[in-house]
Amino acid sequence: MIFYFIWNSKMDRVKREVMLKTHDKGAKGVSDIATIMRGTVVCHCVRNTLKSEDESLVGFLMARFFLLPMWRRLVGAEWESAVPYNWEIPWFYKEVEKFIKEHGLVATAPMQWTPKIVQRQIRARDTSEPIGAFPSATADHVWENVASKHLTNHHKDIPWMALQGGLPVRSFMHARGLNRYKSCPRGCTADETTYHLFWEFAYTQDLMKAYARSLGPGYQHHASLQTQ
Repeated sequence: MIFYFIWNSKMDRVKREVMLKTHDKGAKGVSDIATIMRGTVVCHCVRNTLKSEDESLVGFLMARFFLLPMWRRLVGAEWESAVPYNWEIPWFYKEVEKFIKEHGLVATAPMQWTPKIVQRQIRARDTSEPIGAFPSATADHVWENVASKHLTNHHKDIPWMALQGGLPVRSFMHARGLNRYKSCPRGCTADETTYHLFWEFAYTQDLMKAYARSLGPGYQHHASLQTQ
């Protein structure tokens, strides 16, 4: 439902796993509802296992009985052997171990097992989206500029969609069976891609040159984004 609302269509223009990353890493920071819900349940189970203000609670006793052997396997933890434990994790607790291994949360301290902190740790492991042949440092700088707080949402969306290849140009529409032709409809023989629209198209070149002249001699217009 979230992605249908964003795109106003069942067709995603950008991969969903990319959309979940933060703005400074080339995405939109869309909430991962499934991971948030799983993380909330896992945090509750882990807190009941490792720390509880009232150790007589049924949830605490049940979590310790089933999950402490899991912690021994994961981190080599030791506990009082006089307390009974179950060595076989039931199916409804195996999701806890799966979530911890999947997101590399074994070393998380007991006090950090809250949904917000866990989600922050998961998102911190995301890598920035690459931009063509540019080095990673340049890509990071570009994404920071695209997500600048000085831009309006509309001004952020256009360059972001262009860099992600999600603008509805003819090549994009043709690849998804929404257009019969992928060539530029403005008298060009080239395919209408995002790069062609913003950098190769003759009218775009004239417009950029005119804009460069209006900025004065100190501004240099780059006719190509290709790197060596």
